[in-house]
Amino acid sequence: MSDEENNQPITDAPPKQPAKPQEKTGRTLEIWYRFSYALILVCPFLAVFLPAFLLPEAGIFVSSVIVGLLAFLSLAAVFLLAVFRKNQIQKQGGSIFSSEFILPGLTTPALIILTALTAWGGSFYYASFFQSGEISMMPLIGSVVLDYPERNNGQIPDADKWCDQIKASVSEKSYLDNVKGFGKGDKESCPFALNEKALALGEDAPDDMVLVFPVKEGWNSSGGLELFHAEGGSYFVKVFLAGGKTETFRPKYAENLRWSVDDKMDIPEPPAYASSIIGGLICLSAAGAFIRKHSIFLRWRAGFAIFITVLSGGAGAGFAALAEGIFYSQYYRNYNIGWLAGAAAGIAAGVIFTGLLCKWKQQSPEGFKLMGWATAAGALTGLLASSAAHLILIAAYDFYLPYPIMIASTFGAYAGLVLGGISIAILQKLPIKNAQSSGQQ
Repeated sequence: MSDEENNQPITDAPPKQPAKPQEKTGRTLEIWYRFSYALILVCPFLAVFLPAFLLPEAGIFVSSVIVGLLAFLSLAAVFLLAVFRKNQIQKQGGSIFSSEFILPGLTTPALIILTALTAWGGSFYYASFFQSGEISMMPLIGSVVLDYPERNNGQIPDADKWCDQIKASVSEKSYLDNVKGFGKGDKESCPFALNEKALALGEDAPDDMVLVFPVKEGWNSSGGLELFHAEGGSYFVKVFLAGGKTETFRPKYAENLRWSVDDKMDIPEPPAYASSIIGGLICLSAAGAFIRKHSIFLRWRAGFAIFITVLSGGAGAGFAALAEGIFYSQYYRNYNIGWLAGAAAGIAAGVIFTGLLCKWKQQSPEGFKLMGWATAAGALTGLLASSAAHLILIAAYDFYLPYPIMIASTFGAYAGLVLGGISIAILQKLPIKNAQSSGQQ
């Protein structure tokens, strides 16, 4: 072999081509995208561990602000990275529909931010509709009326002078100064009246008998049901009972309260159990219909589907039971149906979500390319599950006000987002050949 032949380059393997600048930029965007998405997924856990372990001296408020700011910046980063990648692909003449994160990266932050704004609106609605106004001061008035005999040698206030008497009996600065009409310099006005029959009985009045109730503006008002007045648009009102507790009820049931000794408190109960059972069956029927249509994909990943569905149902049951105690049972007794509503909605959402995810995995088995779609679908199905659970509770408690479902929207969407991230992390570890072999069969 000559020297010229020895010096010839080996041409069996073509030299590796350097990555184009556009490809490097795309990979960099993908790395930052994954990092930002990971921050979004860990924000709920930071909200728990930050005030408890990492920054205990900062307090819950400061920790919440830190986590909220981190979540917002992560969402903004995901959105901007998706926009940059979209512009890059479009300049190259490609299709954004083939990208693994452009559409999910645009829709997921928009969905989370939209639900956060909805929750903020629901909180404002709740605060302005229920917590403001004179009705929240009724327990203060009732407590002063009950304490009046102790400060006045056992004498009860007079029915036609009770406002003047309780105002004069509390000479020092007290919480009564915060009640409109009772503070120094206030014009004398009181939106409450005393039940004359309960007042006449004094300490012998039954605990469930009405003592203080809302009326039109007046002063020293006393009487009975004929004076009862609820502000226009009030969905719930309160009365103060002789036993020292408040009773919340719908204005249309005022005549069912105990206004005299001979009356009996008989407020109709909502169709709690029937509505929750019907709603749960509807959710499970939807899940059954989906299983029937997409059973082939669920059979390929039966263990994975069962695990995620159980996880989704458990999360739904826990969140709905918590919401029942916060939003609904404060107006009625707690029927403990939240777990049923949440579990049914969570199971339905879990079945639908895992069915779609298994189908996508079979059609596109390239690892990370499913992450964006999985988390976006998880956020959407989480939002739908939360809405379904609250619709069941709304019907069960005869509580047709929007603020519970508005406030819960962010929790549902975020829980679904986290579940989507967990699901795709697990699914990527499963062997693809199982699905392929099942498909060949």
